[in-house]
Amino acid sequence: MSKQEQNDSYKSQQKVSFFNFLAELPNFIAVTVSAIISGSLIVWMDFVDSLGNVLNSGFVALLSRKLRRDLKYEYNYGVGKIEAISSLACNGILICGLIFMLVSSVNDLISPKEPSGLLIYVVVLKVINVAFDTVFLRAQYKIKKEAKTAIATTEFHASLKSFLFDSVALISLLICWIFRDIHAVWYFSPIICIALSIWFFVGAIQRSRESVQMLTDRTLPEAEQMKIMSVLSCFHDRYEKFEFLSTRMSGNTAYIDLKLNFDKNTTYGEINALCAEITAKMKEQIEDCRVSIVIDGDK
Repeated sequence: MSKQEQNDSYKSQQKVSFFNFLAELPNFIAVTVSAIISGSLIVWMDFVDSLGNVLNSGFVALLSRKLRRDLKYEYNYGVGKIEAISSLACNGILICGLIFMLVSSVNDLISPKEPSGLLIYVVVLKVINVAFDTVFLRAQYKIKKEAKTAIATTEFHASLKSFLFDSVALISLLICWIFRDIHAVWYFSPIICIALSIWFFVGAIQRSRESVQMLTDRTLPEAEQMKIMSVLSCFHDRYEKFEFLSTRMSGNTAYIDLKLNFDKNTTYGEINALCAEITAKMKEQIEDCRVSIVIDGDK
């Protein structure tokens, strides 16, 4: 991806995230009031989800604006760690809220309560939410398709999560309101909340784990390293000795550092040509990667 294409993708991301923030803010206020008035666990679950959306969309809008600047002299290895830190922070807030919801859901499952008749107003709100979610999901999918950046991918999954959650919440609230006089339905809300809490919790833990791996500069998986070694074996007659291989991920980009020893008669042009060929071959195995050949260092 060229610098201009990347800048355009960040510009589009900033615009979508900013409008998402503006749309989510009044929804967050409405959901907060609805949760306090109705006392419904599903609505409180919606409160936690909306809080995460407000924080996420606001942060991504600011981050995308910053990334539109030329940061190659500030972050030589890309902005993957910035994205990882932000993801870790947002997921941490989400996990705390989910733990609270899980405890509350178990408590309501033990002592069920009759759903409030005011849920019909929340149903109307969720219909509006689903309509907005559909618009933002389509816009985010377009950005993800055009620019495969880490932010675009993360935001697409966040938009998909919001759409699925609001759709499930709409159906659940409608069922709870229509059949609120049936005692068995009183268990429906806490059961749905427990299921959603576990689903979101597992996803948040997985994303947090990926962020931690990136922050600790963990090497590429063994399968990817074997691909790298396989590529090197194709050029074994072009260098004298293989010293070491260092790999790391920054966002969606794999950074591959190779230390090779060359015969003293090998020219810079030959080494440069080899690096270009190895990089081209690597990209066939690992789509987004940057290869560096170290020819000098500790003996």
